[in-house]
Amino acid sequence: MAKIEGLRKLTAQLNKLEATLATKTLRNATRAAMVPTHKKIQALTPIGKKAHRTYKGRLVAPGFLKRSIKLGSRFKDGVASAAIGAKPEAFYGMFLVIGTKKIKARDFFFRIFANDRAGIEKRLIEQLRKRIAKI
Repeated sequence: MAKIEGLRKLTAQLNKLEATLATKTLRNATRAAMVPTHKKIQALTPIGKKAHRTYKGRLVAPGFLKRSIKLGSRFKDGVASAAIGAKPEAFYGMFLVIGTKKIKARDFFFRIFANDRAGIEKRLIEQLRKRIAKI
């Protein structure tokens, strides 16, 4: 893991805050740092050419996978995390990423994380500084 400058000072400032306020601040900063990455992934998600049925039997229009990619965040056991993924009804998106015998792999997902890791860390620090200063 990369060494992030200024994180120790920000951690000390977070620890001085009330527990619920610190939790909310950290979780929201983590989520905000991932928003640009989420938008990049959504922009590069391939769109089919025809409507199809999901495993639930719903008829969905082309672009369902793109609309199903969501960003979520949580705080559990003292750790804030953010995750980007498709809703369960659009699980077939993983087959586009990893490929199958009949589908060539199209890495529109993991490549973006690898290329944007430094940016995510930088945005996290910026968001934490901004949110702590606001309090």
